[in-house]
Amino acid sequence: MVPAQCVAGPPDTAACVAGCMDSMAGMCGNLFNEMLACIGSMPAFSCDAVGRPTVVGCDDRFAAFYDCMGI
Repeated sequence: MVPAQCVAGPPDTAACVAGCMDSMAGMCGNLFNEMLACIGSMPAFSCDAVGRPTVVGCDDRFAAFYDCMGI
């Protein structure tokens, strides 16, 4: 996610990992796991219309997760 350099994405790898760990343990954990299952082993990260990281072909799962998280 970090290399996509999205304005609403994590600033560095440490923040990305910490956010993922928090997401897996939170109330949106199931949506987070669905998002991870979609991306596969070679994700093509990009930024959505509001600057959040997403993966081409998984936009709907990322949007559902972000909606759950309120971001």
